[in-house]
Amino acid sequence: FIVSFGKKPYQKAELADLFDAERKSLMGDIKSLPQNSTIRKINEFAKRLRHVKVHSIVCDSLCNKFTFLSMQSREQQQEALLRPEALRQTFGKLAKQHAIHIGDFPDPESFARSIEELEVKLWEFSRLQTGYVEAMDKLLVDEMPCLFEKLGNERKKEDGVAGR
Repeated sequence: FIVSFGKKPYQKAELADLFDAERKSLMGDIKSLPQNSTIRKINEFAKRLRHVKVHSIVCDSLCNKFTFLSMQSREQQQEALLRPEALRQTFGKLAKQHAIHIGDFPDPESFARSIEELEVKLWEFSRLQTGYVEAMDKLLVDEMPCLFEKLGNERKKEDGVAGR
């Protein structure tokens, strides 16, 4: 930004329009900071909610793949399920089944590494209740757009008051 907030007249009067336009632009940006912060927070919340949904679905799917009549131990079954290629296949199936973008799924290698480092026992997870996934979908599809609409309406009200 090129602007002067001093009380003195501009040294180059021919640049007065440029300075005034820059000042107006800067002040507009400063005024929009709180709203932009709110938008950023809502977007971050939506991103985190999508991750929670994906991780919940993945863990539920992996938990359901354990067979108690298997000749392999649970640890061996988990090791097989956490192989990167097996995870890629699982993620692909879940993406199609639940209409989730594959980019919302974690990296298979880092996911497996995190499970191992945290010593998570997937077979001990409780079943995912279907109502939870629907509630997350409702929040993402119905409620989030309402928040943005309300935010837009608040901005219009502020602009209407400021414009008077």
